[in-house]
Amino acid sequence: MPQLSRRNVVGPRLLRSKIRSNCGVVPNRALQSLQFRSILALLLFTAGPPLWLNAQTAGAQLTIPSLQEQSGAVASQEPSPNQASNAFARYSGYRVRSVMLKDAQRINQSDLLELLPIQPGTVLDRTNVRASIQQLFATGRFRTIAAEVTPYPDRSLDLAFVVDEKLFIGSIVVYGAPRPPTQSQLANASKLQLGQELDEDAVAAAMERMKRLLAEDGYFNPTIRMDSTLDPQHQRIGLSFIIDRGPHARLGQVIVKGDSGYSPGKIRSITKLHPGQPITAAHVSRAFTRLRKNYQRTNHLQAQVAVVDRNYHTDTNRLDYVFDINRGPFVEVRIEGAKVRKGLIKKYVPMRRLGQPDDVARVVLFLASADSGYLTGQVLTVDGGLSLGAISA
Repeated sequence: MPQLSRRNVVGPRLLRSKIRSNCGVVPNRALQSLQFRSILALLLFTAGPPLWLNAQTAGAQLTIPSLQEQSGAVASQEPSPNQASNAFARYSGYRVRSVMLKDAQRINQSDLLELLPIQPGTVLDRTNVRASIQQLFATGRFRTIAAEVTPYPDRSLDLAFVVDEKLFIGSIVVYGAPRPPTQSQLANASKLQLGQELDEDAVAAAMERMKRLLAEDGYFNPTIRMDSTLDPQHQRIGLSFIIDRGPHARLGQVIVKGDSGYSPGKIRSITKLHPGQPITAAHVSRAFTRLRKNYQRTNHLQAQVAVVDRNYHTDTNRLDYVFDINRGPFVEVRIEGAKVRKGLIKKYVPMRRLGQPDDVARVVLFLASADSGYLTGQVLTVDGGLSLGAISA
């Protein structure tokens, strides 16, 4: 079993700095202290073409300037093509004694080395070194890759690929969920995926998404702390988010705009939203349902209901809802040329009522929310069961 080490972190940027201290970034002073070793070349690969870092020849050594902390960054002075060519020409034709990965903590990588173009017993060749670095980078395991050699008097050398390994998310756990939202809803809201490369900006964005979801259920001042469990031997990191939800907000006022056809008091009575109630997304959802059913019963089939604003008062921990309601025209559905009861028309729809624009809008809202995080590859038909009845017939 691999030895797991824990890192308790308040923010993702501190997490990155702590991880880097364990991931084999080579200090400049260590390179300069090598008396019988020389750097062959340093290739830093990003999503684009490779970049040569500056190298200066000093007697029997090559000195590499200090690297920037982030992958993809290079030294301020760019080398000339002749310097890179001289670095290879110095050891071109040397026999390779061994090939290894330096600073790699992942286990069981021997198979990876066996597939490289350059192997022990071969002659050092610029093309093979470059192809080997490209092949290593194509695995997606490494953030940076460098080639380093240790020469010997008999024109042989040891070749080491100095790597900075990536870390991938192995688990996502949420503790302290107020229910609602649940742990799974918060995890889905983060948009982090298992197997995703760890990125501090993605983690910061995940925390913001979880805070927005908590605010929908009335928690406007939560604290989210992140802990991590590091498993460098498998390049995995487990993320744990600990939620301190803070005080639960209460309902303040229900403000109604538009042409609702009802007084504000009647709207509160229909929606059952009253001052002092705890704020939850479910309360608002049920309020929409009650309003739609009320307008359907009065044949206002094109009524539009929306929450256009939410005003949070930090001093009282109260939330005001602003509804924009337009009842629309009175709609009468009838059939000319035949006498058919109104109830019989609805009978052909299993839901026993006509559909509304909001019925489709609510499905769209569900698909766009964290609640649909585990839904994939499905076709949702919003017709009140009409198509199902037609198939049965």
